[in-house]
Amino acid sequence: MGSYILRRLLIGIPVVWGVATIVFFLLRILPGDPAQLMLQSTGGNAAQIARLRHNLGLDQPILVQYGHYLVGALHGDLGISLRNNIPVTQEIRDQFPATLELTAAGMLIAVALGMTLGVVSAVWQHTWIDSLSTIVAMFGICAPSFWLGLLLIFFFSFRLGWFPATGTWGWAHLILPAVTLGTGAASVIARLVRSSMIETLGQDFVVVARAKGLSQSAVTLRHALKGALIPAVTLIGLQFGSLLGGAVIIETVFSRQGVGHLAVTAILAKDYTAVQGIVLFVAIAYVVVNLLVDLLYGFLDPRIRYS
Repeated sequence: MGSYILRRLLIGIPVVWGVATIVFFLLRILPGDPAQLMLQSTGGNAAQIARLRHNLGLDQPILVQYGHYLVGALHGDLGISLRNNIPVTQEIRDQFPATLELTAAGMLIAVALGMTLGVVSAVWQHTWIDSLSTIVAMFGICAPSFWLGLLLIFFFSFRLGWFPATGTWGWAHLILPAVTLGTGAASVIARLVRSSMIETLGQDFVVVARAKGLSQSAVTLRHALKGALIPAVTLIGLQFGSLLGGAVIIETVFSRQGVGHLAVTAILAKDYTAVQGIVLFVAIAYVVVNLLVDLLYGFLDPRIRYS
């Protein structure tokens, strides 16, 4: 297994490098000067802007800047934030716990709701329960997350007063953002689990389990569900990465602290180093999550061997 993990990590290196390179050059193509934006409020003149560009290294050739960026990233140095002059790694370290909390809560809701809807739809396929589950899943897929978030704020915060509309403090502030973040992923998981469960319920080992006199719940949960989990686990891993990236929208809608909110602030200020560091961090997290998902296959299906 060690060689498999090493090989997967080596495969992930070009992916992370490609993402980092694309973001680096895209930021340089966008119009606007970070030094000018930083001095805009104080009315800096051309000489002050030029001096600041030199201090930030923005007057160097772009390939030189790119080389410094790669060397620093290889040593774990993501640079200094142009906005507040503190290390980007420190910014990410301070904000990531809030994003991880939101992503984990959204993933928990997505898995619980998606698995439930998928199993129920498969067991009672072609009934009104299946139709209702399909409608709910399609709504979750089609509804934009920002619109759903605003809708939840309107009803559960402004009208009913059950949950706070914004903020990052305590579990009460987490529920609405987590539901908003997890709904779309739950719908996708539900559709995949339904199709996978229907296929698994027709397999020979399920027929044998029924012939032994096992109850419907035992056949579904102990035999069919485990066989249907492998494709679902793949999707769950991909959805986790998507939720980590989707936190940008949710943290903005609900005014939550986190890496997503930090990324939006950095983009608006054209803080090159912060944006580069955040995207690189998310790309690495995505690769690691997918590796963990692949390793989970062996637990779900003992026939799988890593070589």
